[in-house]
Amino acid sequence: MNIVLFGIQGSGKGTQAKLLSEKLAMKHINLGEMFRQEIKAGTEIGNIARVYIDKGNLVPDEYVYHMIDNYVGLGIKGLIFDGFPRNKEQADYLVKHYHIDFVFYLDLNDDEAKKRITARVRCKNCHQNYNLLANSPVVDGVCDICGGEVSPREDDTPQAIDQRLARFHKETKSLIRYFDKHKLLFKIDANDDIEALNEKMLAIIKKHGKRKSQ
Repeated sequence: MNIVLFGIQGSGKGTQAKLLSEKLAMKHINLGEMFRQEIKAGTEIGNIARVYIDKGNLVPDEYVYHMIDNYVGLGIKGLIFDGFPRNKEQADYLVKHYHIDFVFYLDLNDDEAKKRITARVRCKNCHQNYNLLANSPVVDGVCDICGGEVSPREDDTPQAIDQRLARFHKETKSLIRYFDKHKLLFKIDANDDIEALNEKMLAIIKKHGKRKSQ
């Protein structure tokens, strides 16, 4: 079974993907995190990606596909895609190569999205993620896991946030029509709390069982 989670930045895709991967024993494919790891390691693809990401732009599809295919590897079953696809072309690639069963669209308005995004912080040492609105570190500015410094994410500048939201409305919303046409789409209200949102998705998966893209 393969699942896609998509929605506006701040809608909780990463949190929900992590929960589903733990509860369903599936592999979490987080495109943004994958590129951040490559950038930190100074790999060839990481250096290429940095040029685009630092400007608030999307990494070209050819590098995205290469990254995902290499990361997934052979023989792995049960994937949760978080942050991919972002447009129709990427959706075509995904449906063709990975046989998607469920697509959850986490619906959230821009004002709430900005509020959540600006509350995101990350440990500079171990990269543990926090959100000051929902799960702050016990000690302000200090990571619960390793004691490292916790600060806003480098890619969450006001300009970058506005660019990502504008791009979402321009490109990514077309995915709603695309996945609905393929009879895979389930629209979920992302204003619910974390556990309620997760329970809704688990209930849908249980009700409909394993499905295949049309």
